[in-house]
Amino acid sequence: MISQRTIFSLLLTLLLMISIYAWSGQHRDECTAYLRGDLKVPATQAIDVGRGAIDVPCTNWLPRQPRGVQVLCLLDAALGLVFVLSVWDDRMRARGRLSQR
Repeated sequence: MISQRTIFSLLLTLLLMISIYAWSGQHRDECTAYLRGDLKVPATQAIDVGRGAIDVPCTNWLPRQPRGVQVLCLLDAALGLVFVLSVWDDRMRARGRLSQR
């Protein structure tokens, strides 16, 4: 039987993933043109880090995002882990019930 924790962790993971994807689609940055195939624009984006700046390749999506989006991605990964562990726990419980019969 599927537990409530499994169902809710799946739903929250999917909701947060879709929200991040929707936010990303609405917020364009310097790499948008490059990723669409325009090779005339730079392949990197300058990111402010402390007192300086570093160039991040356009293929690296996460480092180019604001800190809040990075935290939400980390939270989404943690929720995904909770979902996987909940599925595993549900499977182990189901196996235990089947072996007792």
